[in-house]
Amino acid sequence: MPPAPARERFLHSWHSRCHRVLGQRLRPFCLYYQLCLESIESPLWLGGSYGWRDLWLAVQICRVPFEGLRPWLDADGPLTRLSRVWSFHRAVRGSLDDAAAAFEAYLADHMAPPAAWEQPDDEGGDAPDVPSVLTVAARLEKATGWPEETIWMMPWGRAVWRATAYALLDGVDLNLMTETDLDLIADLERRTKEAQCPA
Repeated sequence: MPPAPARERFLHSWHSRCHRVLGQRLRPFCLYYQLCLESIESPLWLGGSYGWRDLWLAVQICRVPFEGLRPWLDADGPLTRLSRVWSFHRAVRGSLDDAAAAFEAYLADHMAPPAAWEQPDDEGGDAPDVPSVLTVAARLEKATGWPEETIWMMPWGRAVWRATAYALLDGVDLNLMTETDLDLIADLERRTKEAQCPA
């Protein structure tokens, strides 16, 4: 599927829905939760096989208030406390795949960044689709001077769009797709499907 038009992606970042997973209401996905999921190498974020414990921890992370960045490195930090709770938690009922799909829908609902062309990184591979969490936070801090909690707890899509706008105002070339690019990609996909499935 081609990326959605820029205006649609921008508006989507301001109109995310409320989500419940495993019966618990999640807060809007944000840079802080991205950092926390990365810090525990969560397969729900990075990909890979997962189990109930992985999903449960991801859900709990996306409910916590801001505690700063340092506590996640401490021996008795939030991750350790959550793991202790899980050790006493009864088995979760229902389908793991259905619950994981609900969590993936939660992530997708908050992640509609500007569409950009893939660029090779310094090692010759493709640049990651998700912007560096620190780069986004640093751009916002530099441009606004907002408190750390405001920046890290801002809904993910809004943070990325704001950081992108500030970068463009500073003259940074982000290699973003234009509306014309997106129209051409959509037209190419349509023509390809028609060629594969002639009437």
